[in-house]
Amino acid sequence: MGQGIFRDLTAVQFGDSVLLNWTLTAGNTCFDMHLQRAEEDMVFSEIYSVGGACGGTDDQFYDFIDSEFLQSGTQYAYKVTASNDTYVSDTVT
Repeated sequence: MGQGIFRDLTAVQFGDSVLLNWTLTAGNTCFDMHLQRAEEDMVFSEIYSVGGACGGTDDQFYDFIDSEFLQSGTQYAYKVTASNDTYVSDTVT
């Protein structure tokens, strides 16, 4: 379950890739974020990271296109973490 700093994590198939979008809520922009992916019931591993930028007073919107090593017919789950996994987004598939 999400812990309040992330909102609206979505994953949409985009051809042979997956388009991911998420929001980091205002006041939490100092946190480094780590986008993670897992294949069908496997362990999550980091595929992308974004360094924190302190001082943001507005929500920050992010997107990423995942196209590396995806296999047709495989279902993937994604989540975003921050502050050494203290804050974890909801998981999307």
